[in-house]
Amino acid sequence: MIPVICLTAVAAIISVTAILKRDIFTPINVFLITQLSTLGVAYLQLDPAMTDFHAFTWITYGGATISFVIGASLHSFFWHTQPPTQPPSQEINWKLYHLLSWVVFIAFWLCCIPAIRACGTLPLFFSGHLSALFGPTGTAYTNQLVYGFASGPLTVLLFTVSSYKSVCKNIWVRRSSQWMRFVALFSIVLLNPTRASLIAALAFILFSHHCLYQKISAWALPILAAFVVSLFFGIGYMKSQYNKADVDLPMKRILHLPYTYVANNYWNTDYALNPPNDREIHPFTWGLDALNGFSELPGLGAKFRNAFHWDNPYNYRIQKVEGLNTTGYLWQTYKDFREFGAVGTPLLAGFLLGWLYRAIKNRFNLLYDSLYILFIYLLSWWWFNDSYKSGLYWIWVAIIYLVSKACVLHPMKFRAPQVNQQPITI
Repeated sequence: MIPVICLTAVAAIISVTAILKRDIFTPINVFLITQLSTLGVAYLQLDPAMTDFHAFTWITYGGATISFVIGASLHSFFWHTQPPTQPPSQEINWKLYHLLSWVVFIAFWLCCIPAIRACGTLPLFFSGHLSALFGPTGTAYTNQLVYGFASGPLTVLLFTVSSYKSVCKNIWVRRSSQWMRFVALFSIVLLNPTRASLIAALAFILFSHHCLYQKISAWALPILAAFVVSLFFGIGYMKSQYNKADVDLPMKRILHLPYTYVANNYWNTDYALNPPNDREIHPFTWGLDALNGFSELPGLGAKFRNAFHWDNPYNYRIQKVEGLNTTGYLWQTYKDFREFGAVGTPLLAGFLLGWLYRAIKNRFNLLYDSLYILFIYLLSWWWFNDSYKSGLYWIWVAIIYLVSKACVLHPMKFRAPQVNQQPITI
């Protein structure tokens, strides 16, 4: 019954949006479609680990969903009676923007040099596991360099924004950005051939096309979703990203993997929210773990976890099935702030995304459009990870902010000199 309700609701959202010719990539649409579709798939219960939710889990999920919708709707409610004042058009130094995009691209390549040396070839042709390059036993990277190695999608985003005539009037910059967008994408395939990086880069191109050039019809969403799912699991299998014995998996197990990969986020969350009486899943973190995205930059995140005996980012304590240890955003917010976090975090996220959406709806803003493209992608994966606890994404936000602020021109407003009007005496 639950899968029918969830998938029917998703079909209804897509159909109504397409018939009324509305925007399919609004914060509320993206949140509801991704959450309902993945929950509906998980509740098919094709694996015995996916048991029925406890009542507390349903209450928590319902409260979080309502909170996000309310947060994303607040701006529309207030602006319905008083339309917002449109900001003046921005004058952007696109040459400087393109130069800074090149700087980020070159930095990405430099951070990939340790991986090339460790592999002895380009990582695309490396026969081992890329995960062997990272972590405390890795041979190629410190924690800080990993951020540069994984920042290929950011270079795609930067070049893509300046590749559209609707926003960039400099033809030289626009043509160069159009080529560099695909060069950056090809570089990701060569240097960091992981599904997360490739799908993020493709998503940035898709959302940029939607926001800056031409709206994508809601009818195309099921086709895009099928493509993303195929790409996600195809790359994961080809690069042996499921486990060390992927190459020996029988076909039945391979076909079952996509389901378990989606469903484990939900069964782990339900298990964590309703732990057995004789087992502590995770102590209350008092909000400190919510700052992991910042604390892990100088390497303090792991020290916090060790000092307070917290679980590591991969949640090994809550995995129902060994090797499947991911959760969505809900468990992370609950772990930090209990019920208040499970309801308050979606409210704040919805409010921020709703504000950004209204800000870019009728007028281009370099900073706001770039952030919205990034945030709407992260929102689409909230069923899979929390995103805000990753230092990588905070670095991307900082780079987008600095590049955007450096390239927006603020021409000085000269005031005409006042002329002395005193009468001339002879």
